[in-house]
Amino acid sequence: MEQWDALVDSSIERATATAEKWRTGLAAFVTVVTSVLLLKGPDAQKIALRNLAVVIPLVAGAGLMILGLWRALEASAPA
Repeated sequence: MEQWDALVDSSIERATATAEKWRTGLAAFVTVVTSVLLLKGPDAQKIALRNLAVVIPLVAGAGLMILGLWRALEASAPA
């Protein structure tokens, strides 16, 4: 019974900490997506061939960042 009481007493703090981690992760995700959209811009069809050497690694890096962020969130705030 003592263990149950300790679990109940600590559940609010754990839920709050988990929610804060997800909030921070969501803010980082929105920042990454916004950065990629700004990089792409409305004139995406007009990207010169020489600029593709910069754009492709940036988009790949953004994808890897999103994947890493998701994995970090899973590790810090498990279901």
